[in-house]
Amino acid sequence: MKKIIEWLTLKRLLVINEVGFLLSIILYFNIPYLYICKLNNLFGNCGEYFKFLKILFLISPVLLLFSIINLFVKGKIFLEWKRFTFIYLFIYLFIVTIFPWYIGDGFFNIQKVHIAILLSIVYSTISLILIIYKTIKLSNRK
Repeated sequence: MKKIIEWLTLKRLLVINEVGFLLSIILYFNIPYLYICKLNNLFGNCGEYFKFLKILFLISPVLLLFSIINLFVKGKIFLEWKRFTFIYLFIYLFIVTIFPWYIGDGFFNIQKVHIAILLSIVYSTISLILIIYKTIKLSNRK
């Protein structure tokens, strides 16, 4: 796992996040669903698979935003953020995968999309705090 984290330089991470962002836009507008599922009718649960992928890629715009922010910070701050992001992505994928599609009744319900959005907001908040804290801490040393 350490080799994977070391392999992810800022440029590679930016390219991966840009591709993820483009995939999230494509999935958001249901382009694969319209062209693969409706026209070809390849397999029965096609729409559910693309719906799940759409939920998984909800975090990609936030990842791209913080990758761009990390262009302007020092290398040590980027390394700390990269380690946090790598661990958080595993937690995000695990929680979103095991969470049921729908919980609740007619008055109060929680859906998998709500959890993905909440986890993206939590990631944004923690990333912002981490970057600001490490920047202040590094500037105070000098």
